[in-house]
Amino acid sequence: MLTVVNFVGTILTISSTSLTVMPTIETLAKLFTASTHLSTRQQNVLNALVGSTKTAEQIETELNIGGTVLRSIVHELRQGIDTFFNSLQGRRQLQRLSIEIEKHFYILKAIRNPCAIEQFWAAHASGGNVLVVWAEPLVFFDAKNRAYIRYLDINDVSEIRTLKKNHPARKLIPCFGYQSSGIVESVSELRRALPLVSGLDTEASSTRDTARTIVFEREAVILGNARMNPYVREFEESMWFQVKKECVIIRNPKARQTESEFEDYAPQQENEEGVTHVVLTRMHNRQADRAITCISSNHGRAVERVVDFVLNSRREGTSAVSSMEELWIGMMNGADRESWPSTFQVLFEIKVVRKSGLSFFQSAKPIRFKEY
Repeated sequence: MLTVVNFVGTILTISSTSLTVMPTIETLAKLFTASTHLSTRQQNVLNALVGSTKTAEQIETELNIGGTVLRSIVHELRQGIDTFFNSLQGRRQLQRLSIEIEKHFYILKAIRNPCAIEQFWAAHASGGNVLVVWAEPLVFFDAKNRAYIRYLDINDVSEIRTLKKNHPARKLIPCFGYQSSGIVESVSELRRALPLVSGLDTEASSTRDTARTIVFEREAVILGNARMNPYVREFEESMWFQVKKECVIIRNPKARQTESEFEDYAPQQENEEGVTHVVLTRMHNRQADRAITCISSNHGRAVERVVDFVLNSRREGTSAVSSMEELWIGMMNGADRESWPSTFQVLFEIKVVRKSGLSFFQSAKPIRFKEY
């Protein structure tokens, strides 16, 4: 089942698809009670509220308690519910419990739990550390001209033997791997923030130091692009959104014709505005029941902006709703479901402004979404 979502500002349209049923109030109540120590009276009041709507008088009669005692117990339950759904386990749930009063009736409801960051990263919560893998492409030393040269399509020493005999790289000395400052910052931020926002411990490794079998067995976050990071290339090749040189294309992998193309443009003049794009891909790992999150772009700073987006609670210039919550609201377009899709892609647009000879990357904005 495929779903395509087009972003128009913060309003989206979503095609029909089969959606996972939201967890019931009974399920949420069991999750809450399993993680919370309740007194017998608290448990009895909660049981009385699950699956029914009752007046205070009915509950008092059923449990043989007074009105003051009931109000005190309901207050304690509300505090316990707040405590649990503010914990890491609770924040990972897309809905939370709420005890409300309507026309003298006590009603136990399941309401939206606005903690989209924890819910987004819950796909990696298998118990193992998350492996962050970044590209460390090759740089060549030109001894004759005393210069370092970078070939975008050569990213490992093993690739040199596949080059044509007259390729200029054959006369150069392969040396250290170049690291984009944006990618370095992204790795650092993931390692710093993931344990804080999602309780996930991390490890980090470059593509040169990471065996293919290790990546496919782990929870992993892959950074870079298909030209520099072979794992990005492998995971993106079967997907509709793909980062190519100077653009992102949307294309059915089984078809030859490209449906859409989003070109990157680097500003050249002072105060000129350009644009670049980033593709975020979430999918099951191929050799384990774990998740892969790929963040791919032609610009390391653009990758950094999307890392900020999926880790930070607020977008620059906003104060009410988190960027991830906006993404969730727009992506689902009001539809109820239990979790983020297991396989999906998001295309982000990032404005780039040229000032004082430097390029400044603005906040990431999601513009397309696809569910598989």
